[in-house]
Amino acid sequence: MFTRKSLNPLSFDVWNYIALATLGVLTMYPFYYMIVASFSTGNSLLAHRGVLLWPVDPTFIAYEKVASNPKIVRGYLNSIYLVVAGVGLNMTITSLAAYALSRKHLVGRSFLLKFAVFTMIFDRGLIPLFLLVRNLGLYGSLWSVILTFAVNTYNLLIMVTFFRGVPESLEESAIVDGAGHFRILLEIFIPISKAVVATLILFYAVGRWNGYFYAMIFLPNPDRWPISLVLREIIISEQMSDYLSGVDVGDQGSVSETIKYATAVVTTLPILVLYPYLQKHFTKGVMLGSIKG
Repeated sequence: MFTRKSLNPLSFDVWNYIALATLGVLTMYPFYYMIVASFSTGNSLLAHRGVLLWPVDPTFIAYEKVASNPKIVRGYLNSIYLVVAGVGLNMTITSLAAYALSRKHLVGRSFLLKFAVFTMIFDRGLIPLFLLVRNLGLYGSLWSVILTFAVNTYNLLIMVTFFRGVPESLEESAIVDGAGHFRILLEIFIPISKAVVATLILFYAVGRWNGYFYAMIFLPNPDRWPISLVLREIIISEQMSDYLSGVDVGDQGSVSETIKYATAVVTTLPILVLYPYLQKHFTKGVMLGSIKG
């Protein structure tokens, strides 16, 4: 990137805008290509070479097949359940733990924080985790995915750092008025931590929605699969027979190609809808959590 010492201010701004615009195009084009390809006719798409700027022989057949497939509907419902229940559990445990670890009078606080950081460096391992899930009777249940990731240490430390910056006078005043710790957390800490809370909700929601690996390990029943795992099976395993009913045998290969793009689009859409509502808190939340305390 150019510096103001090597260029005059106008040239510096022009070159930076050009560089950022180029980076933006390179970043966004793959997603734009996915959308455009999903609206294209399969045969025309396969025959097309080069950059794709608009749909080739536009059609909605891929979205019609995706919308009419029960696997997609079940996958969406499972993912919504994972996000709602999972994020609710994540934020509850993260908030409670962060409040406790941010209090100076907590006995063993330093040890607990070091232990939390230790889990970021040394992973538990997949086989011990699988054995634990199986022995607890959670194997095959959506709660096997929810409970095994009840808290993220990085998100916990962000909230701990922010809570440390809350003036102690607020807590002391609430205690004088007879408020307990739960009331202090719910009525004082959470309301003034909206930016951090919104940021962590976004982190947790994206992780829950996009996660497929542990669902693949713990959920053998396809009826329990989240939408991300359904998408993986479509793209990698080529399991397209349920999506091609009513399609001529000669056209199935081309239609299956556009169905992959359409499924990827509908899988990504909820996160794209959610992000604008939380985006205004995102940068502020991360910065506050990183500099306070």
